[in-house]
Amino acid sequence: IGSNMGGHGDGSGGADGHGAAVTCLQFWNWALASGSSDSTVKMWDLRTGACHRTLSGHVRRPAILAARILSPRNSLGAQFSDAPTLPLQASAVRTVRFSDHQLLTGSTDGTVRVWDLRTGGCARTLHAGAVVNSLRFDDQRVFVATNIPAAAGRSAADAGLLVYCSRTGERLGALGGADASVRSVDLAANLLASASA
Repeated sequence: IGSNMGGHGDGSGGADGHGAAVTCLQFWNWALASGSSDSTVKMWDLRTGACHRTLSGHVRRPAILAARILSPRNSLGAQFSDAPTLPLQASAVRTVRFSDHQLLTGSTDGTVRVWDLRTGGCARTLHAGAVVNSLRFDDQRVFVATNIPAAAGRSAADAGLLVYCSRTGERLGALGGADASVRSVDLAANLLASASA
């Protein structure tokens, strides 16, 4: 992507490129979606090589929680002041998946975002509560592979491979049995496959 589509090929971005490493890609007709460690998804027109939209919404979190510090200011005593601004740590977008008019993205911030490609807005956010490694969906369900196994103290309903309703975003449950984090999921017709680590 970098050298051919606006970046420098070294992960440093460019006029239209990502500001960090590209972590996932998916083609759809003449479009390409790229997710990055900079918390964004870029939409590319493959005919022109131009980035025509940047989707931002996956959370960037402070590297360290902000704290209040005691700082003496005058002879009347000490007063509190806010700690210095801390750098934000990006949440990497790990997976992108197209449908006719939507793009689903999963991130290390523990969310799946459902983007309306007609408007560029986020139509819905699914909260997985763990790093999202992979996702697939059909007309009825969204399958989300997460980084937390049931064996990590979570019930089978809160870990591994989560299932959501495609229309409403409601969590329908989880497919249990994984005693390790689910790294990848794929869907073909009536078959669902997952890989654990």
